[in-house]
Amino acid sequence: MPTPPNKLAASFMTEPAMLNMIEPGKPRSERFDDIYSSSDNPMGESEHVFIDGNRLRQRWQVSPDHPRQFLIAELGFGTGLNFLLTARCWQQLEHRHPDWRHLHYVGYERFPIDKSALEEIHSAWRSSRSSNCADFDSLSEQLLANWRFLLQGIHRIRLTQDITLDLVIGDAAQYLGLRPPYSPAIDAWYLDGFSPRVNSELWQEALLKQLATHSDKHTSLATYSSAGRVRRGLRAAGFDVSRSEGWQHKRHMITATYPESLKRRQRETQSALVVGAGLAGCFTANALSARGFRVTLIDGGMDFGAGASGIPQLSLRLRLFNEANSMAQFYLQSYLFTLRWLIQLQQDTNFEWHACGIRQLTSAMNRRKPLNFEKLAHIYGDEVFTLEQGQSIWFRHGGWVNPVQLCQALTTSAGIAPKFNSHIQRIEYNGSNWRCLDQNDKQLGIAENLVLASPPLVDQLSLVNAAKLEFTVGTSSRITTIPGVKLNSHVESGLRSVFPEQKQTQLISATYTRSRLNQALVTEASAENITALRTMLNLSANSPIECLENFERERANPADRLPMIGRLTEAAVPGAFRRGCEYLYINTGHGSSGLATCPMAGEIVAAQITGEDLPATSEQLELLSPARFWQRQHRGHKY
Repeated sequence: MPTPPNKLAASFMTEPAMLNMIEPGKPRSERFDDIYSSSDNPMGESEHVFIDGNRLRQRWQVSPDHPRQFLIAELGFGTGLNFLLTARCWQQLEHRHPDWRHLHYVGYERFPIDKSALEEIHSAWRSSRSSNCADFDSLSEQLLANWRFLLQGIHRIRLTQDITLDLVIGDAAQYLGLRPPYSPAIDAWYLDGFSPRVNSELWQEALLKQLATHSDKHTSLATYSSAGRVRRGLRAAGFDVSRSEGWQHKRHMITATYPESLKRRQRETQSALVVGAGLAGCFTANALSARGFRVTLIDGGMDFGAGASGIPQLSLRLRLFNEANSMAQFYLQSYLFTLRWLIQLQQDTNFEWHACGIRQLTSAMNRRKPLNFEKLAHIYGDEVFTLEQGQSIWFRHGGWVNPVQLCQALTTSAGIAPKFNSHIQRIEYNGSNWRCLDQNDKQLGIAENLVLASPPLVDQLSLVNAAKLEFTVGTSSRITTIPGVKLNSHVESGLRSVFPEQKQTQLISATYTRSRLNQALVTEASAENITALRTMLNLSANSPIECLENFERERANPADRLPMIGRLTEAAVPGAFRRGCEYLYINTGHGSSGLATCPMAGEIVAAQITGEDLPATSEQLELLSPARFWQRQHRGHKY
């Protein structure tokens, strides 16, 4: 049975593709009793049907109505061949107009192929002289390197500076129904599911009408099928349908265009002020800079990480849930996006990602809402983590970073201008730009968009009606390594998180006290850290542990323990800020999950600012919206 529209499954696990190889590189689906390609030259067929059928080469040589990305969506991602050939065409096309800035490809796949089988298929392509596929070897290798952790959800993969792939694993009808209503129209549809004869769900009229919902006058469509039911369904959905010449022995295929323009285009902007130089602010600045924005990064501290991001070691962990709901999926998607991002950053730069693994003990888990291991196994499976005897969880892909070094690595672009020791007293909108001013009314920065990634400033200026940020202070302690105690090479998370040794010292993190920063608490907090460490290591109360220094940092959480990410709405902000709220965004309140959620949050904010396709569902965006507290208050809910 298909998943009901707009409802997540009870598990994020996927069903296998179930295929066998007719011959090397030529898979057949046992589930649908159909072949993935009917041609001896699958590359030629793909180019003819999808690239030529959507007239991509011709369209990319002509200026769009405004500088933007080109957005393709494929139903039936399969082997990835259509994507690889499209990406190769994008890279190689001479005279591509510079206003086509980015290729964004969204591939929907309900039954992803096992990685070993996909490697075999790609290897056969590469070894075939007649297929001439050597020029996309690097794209194939990048796709295969990212072909893991394919649980249900939206997996954003940035393959190059100008090519982004969103792999949407799950039922296409469900996820199209969850696509945010203000998403951009699809420029080209690839319909490449198995034959309507064996896979009727992917060709039903209701799904074809969903395609029309996400189309406008620039949209084209192509499919290898020439079935009458497909032509009739597309016409009923509002497409102008044509029968075109098919590939080789197939006489016909279908191409179509959409005649109407239903999408509202937002004003194009090219500059942003980002307030807060911690992880949330730096990932936002990085995402905007990658899209060609001029970014001014403002912070009251003397350097990066003056707030919660200013400790020397920070772990990447996954926040787990006992239910496969939208927020559990958001945290999973975010964790996997960060993991891929850190691996790529380490390959591209000198940044150090320490993939040492994390063991989470029961003492580190929420006692009021304990995790149910049987439910976790059903929801997540065992690819991302392992449930161990003794009720501990082993995150074998987890690890740690130096967050200050990470912030520095994120902001090396010439398009990002950091301004430290800049204390904002007032912000205002002048009709076209946001301005940040200090106590002497000196302008600290001016730009078309304003992103607030500083919890204290959001709290100080009361920027969100009904939002109550709760602040906690965490003290981390750096100690000398303990003589005679065997050191773990991974992060051990129990009463405290104990990080691997660095230069004969170890970091113990962290206390949690509900208050604002208070130096008077540091001595007591440091003693608590050492006591907790002795308990974890079964050491005597008088065992010698020397504390070298403490790091006291303030974190913020909204009342519902979910970050605030995205654009503000007019009703949700005080009157003084309503005039420019269309260009006012918040990215804050990540709590202790910041390393896992800030990269995805930066992508969401940048995509909202630029009007791009979003790596999140409408349900997720509603739960993360900074306006949610005002909306709930007016519906009579406490949170």
